[in-house]
Amino acid sequence: MKKLVLICVIALALPATAAAKGPAGALIVGPGTTIRVSGAEGSATPFWRLVEATGWFEAAWGSPSHLPQEQPPAELGPRFTVSWRVPSSTRLQQELYPYAKPSPLTYMPPGQKLYGTPVRGGWFTGGAKLEKVLLRIGVPAQAPAPQPPPASAGHAPPAAQATSDSVLSAFDIAAITAGAVFVALVLFVAIRARRRPQRTIPA
Repeated sequence: MKKLVLICVIALALPATAAAKGPAGALIVGPGTTIRVSGAEGSATPFWRLVEATGWFEAAWGSPSHLPQEQPPAELGPRFTVSWRVPSSTRLQQELYPYAKPSPLTYMPPGQKLYGTPVRGGWFTGGAKLEKVLLRIGVPAQAPAPQPPPASAGHAPPAAQATSDSVLSAFDIAAITAGAVFVALVLFVAIRARRRPQRTIPA
């Protein structure tokens, strides 16, 4: 009987133990950036500092406090995506805004399942702590410059096209001018020939 009770207690304790676990790894993807980080739970590694600085527990479990669902007033800047790998559960997606002003922000969409339980999600202000750990794991300090749109295939860039049009126009003008000069010379010779007096040959 005691053995049966002990088994029941262990079985009931397993979900709570699993729910208390945090992520074991993360994949961060953003403009020109792909970073993989991992580490043991509770250790003072850059990975675990990232977990705490992104507000992972607040967003996933609402612990120690629930996060607001409305975006705080800020200039977000480029968006990064953090894919959290959680042992024995599905991955959680979290948006990361490392260059948001006045402070870096994260946002975890609610409704994702963690051990079968919907996450609470919400916005989290990382502050200087998040900014520092992002630099440490390799996120660039400055936002990448926006890339210019690629030129359409089969079409020359505007500058090259304008130069080509200018060259063709100059060639046409030169051809017309040469033709006009040639016609003028022919007319001049013809008129001179008509005005020249004919010589009479004596008998």
